[in-house]
Amino acid sequence: ATTSPQYDATCAGTTYPRYLAWTAAGDAAYPSAQMIHDVGCLATLGTGGCGYEQHLEATYQALTTHLVRDGLNNSPTTGDFLRPNSLLVIITLADEDDCSALDYSLFSDPSLGTANLRCTNHPEYLYPTERYRVGFVQDIVPRHAIRRIVLADIVGIPLDLSGRNPSDMLPDPRMTPMVDPSRPGFLLPACDAGGAGHADPARRLLEVLGPYYDVDNAVAHSICSSDFSPAIDTVTRLITAHLTGR
Repeated sequence: ATTSPQYDATCAGTTYPRYLAWTAAGDAAYPSAQMIHDVGCLATLGTGGCGYEQHLEATYQALTTHLVRDGLNNSPTTGDFLRPNSLLVIITLADEDDCSALDYSLFSDPSLGTANLRCTNHPEYLYPTERYRVGFVQDIVPRHAIRRIVLADIVGIPLDLSGRNPSDMLPDPRMTPMVDPSRPGFLLPACDAGGAGHADPARRLLEVLGPYYDVDNAVAHSICSSDFSPAIDTVTRLITAHLTGR
């Protein structure tokens, strides 16, 4: 894809492959500084876009349908992006919960009520989270063990629950979606970052993390935190443990 300038004018007009490949620090052919630059060009940050976020289905489709279409998924002849001995890390940064739709009429049928509440009020239109809790292992990389997949969510979680197991978070009343009486048509936020905004309870996203937490392969932190370094430090620790065996 060709990018437009975001934070660095040198990003403009550059064409990138389907994915970036980097082997080791100090690689003269592709130094780490260039990798960092390229990731910055490709990663569009912000909260604009479609109001119906489908984090889980987007990840699922990117790692199944789209890679299969391009001959990159589990193919011994195309230089696998997904390999049975690789480590897959999925990081979600979001201020709203997942709304992965099984039935797209959810988005267009006015009889389903206020747009901001449809995903919460009509779960029958959504894929069950089991599709991703199981599918990330069975469908994305069938030869993968769950220990080869790390999930990290920086999402709508009360600050005092940040970093804890989803089994501790989900029973908390603040993680149950409820209409905000002071803002009809919106949900009560799970957390508030002041002038930076607030975030809805990320209940569906956390439901997927459970099995990965059980094998110490997941982390969940609040997007309302002013410091994401604890979440990044945990992800780094998990990656390091896999790559070094420690």
